[in-house]
Amino acid sequence: MDTMQHCLRVGTNAKLVMEEYMRRYSPKLDYSPLILQWAATMHDVGKSRVPLKILMKPTKFTPEERVIMMKHAAFGEQILSELFDPNNKVMMKCAHDSILYHHERFDGNGYPNHLVGDEIPLSAQLVGLADCYDALISARPYKPSYPPERAYRMIMNGECGAFSDEVLSCLSVLVGKNVDLK
Repeated sequence: MDTMQHCLRVGTNAKLVMEEYMRRYSPKLDYSPLILQWAATMHDVGKSRVPLKILMKPTKFTPEERVIMMKHAAFGEQILSELFDPNNKVMMKCAHDSILYHHERFDGNGYPNHLVGDEIPLSAQLVGLADCYDALISARPYKPSYPPERAYRMIMNGECGAFSDEVLSCLSVLVGKNVDLK
């Protein structure tokens, strides 16, 4: 798996979904699509603290390995606080939420904190959706890549966890317009 390319694609995709979200729902947000793109690009920085034998494992994780892999979000939050200037509060908040909460799901079945609904910051919802989509369309050591249409259906059918209707509607519009999300 090429983590850097994955992170760059997630950043681009999160920005595209956010721009559509802003067009549809006209929210006034504290951060711009470019700030979200930067934050999303760092969403998996915590994987640098996960042992390579787990990251590169060609088969499914054992329950113990899955627990270690799930810690990457918390590791990422630690790295963010160690390396970046806390004085830029808007960028730090967006990055913090995107890194720590991108695996949370709207129904509370995500991790690390099992947040529900609007407890999940919008930035994390957007990054989570972009991350999920890219993970599906990309080959991994333990699975093949799926065609974009299949990935889209899987997300819309809730096979990858629950996302808000608003965020999902933005993915629908982008895919419907044939925007290249890869």
